[in-house]
Amino acid sequence: MQVDLVSIGAGGTGLGAACAAVEAGLSAAVFEKRPKIGGNSLLGTGIFATESPVLERLNMHASSDEMFRIAMEYSHWSIDPILLRTFIDRSGETVAWLEDMGVDFYGITPLALDQLPPTWHCPRGGGPAIVDAMAAFCTDRGAEIITDAAVTEILVDDGQVEGVVVDRRNGEQLRVSSRAVVIGTGGFGGNKEMLRKWVPGYQDSMPCLGVPHDGDGIQMALGLGAGTEGLGHMQYEAPSAKGSLFLNLCIREPGALIVNGRGRRFMDEALVDNPFESANALMRQPGKYSWTIFDESQRREILRKGKNKALGPLYEDQMRKPELFDNAIRPRKGKIVVADTLDELAEGCGLDPAVLAGTVEEYNQAARAGRDPVFAKPRRFMTPLAEGPYYAIRGELGYLETMGGIRINEQMRVLTDDGSELARGLFAGGADVGGWESETYCFRLAGSSFGFAINSGRIAGEQAALDKQARAGGP
Repeated sequence: MQVDLVSIGAGGTGLGAACAAVEAGLSAAVFEKRPKIGGNSLLGTGIFATESPVLERLNMHASSDEMFRIAMEYSHWSIDPILLRTFIDRSGETVAWLEDMGVDFYGITPLALDQLPPTWHCPRGGGPAIVDAMAAFCTDRGAEIITDAAVTEILVDDGQVEGVVVDRRNGEQLRVSSRAVVIGTGGFGGNKEMLRKWVPGYQDSMPCLGVPHDGDGIQMALGLGAGTEGLGHMQYEAPSAKGSLFLNLCIREPGALIVNGRGRRFMDEALVDNPFESANALMRQPGKYSWTIFDESQRREILRKGKNKALGPLYEDQMRKPELFDNAIRPRKGKIVVADTLDELAEGCGLDPAVLAGTVEEYNQAARAGRDPVFAKPRRFMTPLAEGPYYAIRGELGYLETMGGIRINEQMRVLTDDGSELARGLFAGGADVGGWESETYCFRLAGSSFGFAINSGRIAGEQAALDKQARAGGP
């Protein structure tokens, strides 16, 4: 088999690269280890973009300059400014590119509480709609997308990529000739050995909320001598609970009371609107878990308004259905506790009843006074707990994916540790690479992990086309 470009992985990066390649007249093949394409892109609900046609149509504004400054200040300039700037500058036209494929961006919703400027471009059908549109664009132009096919080796000769070796689930092995290879395997969120080695604070009990990728692409690149950047950065989310979307909305209700394993408050509960930063707060707690506690009046308020106080209308269809709530919070030993009294609730949670009672009393006094003297929680989220039954949901320190690994430049070319190009024609993007995000995911750039995956793949595919033109002596 011989093609101009090989994508390893059929998520946002791999499909984005293949789309850009076939658009430029190249032949392409996409190999996906799993039986289904999409990876974590299927879980996405919107992508980051500035200065897009959608923003223009809605008379909204998010400038590239402002978002660049926000991201660099948030990271304390610990990331690659040229890589980040390239991504941001291309993000708006990539939305237009996807619209031309038939993706319908219905609006731009603030993902975080009071999040401005608006960057989160949400398509009808969510991530699957983007995956389907890119896959159709590729295959309509002759690209092959092959599932149940794991790339096991990247072939390099005399500093030039020459292709890949592919093991198919049916036992067939392919040697594919190609002078451009794009690594887009989605990080190593499912590889416990790599997580233990590279991620400080990782514990096997932490739930992976995304697709548990194995880190194949990173391992192959490092085996060839690739440099590393951001290796060990995680997109932590907390508090998190395995189960329904509704359960995670309830556990991140900012009007609730949240305590640690000793029954004490440890943060402004409204911080759960940014689960990436509240994860840092939970990381410091004994056992790295929490309990989200609310009472019957708060339960009724959630259902009456049909929305989480922070997330607003984002998940209204979920929140308006009482049966989803009742199903999501059925008591489960050690996970979800429902009790008529606070003492019974404490017993079910394994907390000291006296400590929990003292915490609730202190919190209720602050709520009635309209001022949180310790954590400065916004007054509009301060609600006393006074009416049973009481509900408690155990929150864990979960993660969606890793978000660092291979060192690249703004052309998505894989580099060595000294900054030189590892091999001509070798590219990487998405969660397999570092330099675009710091240790804590920047929620102000809502949708940036999904957006970076697509944009990095698109840029890699374009660069592969330019390389082919250069070999041929011109356009």
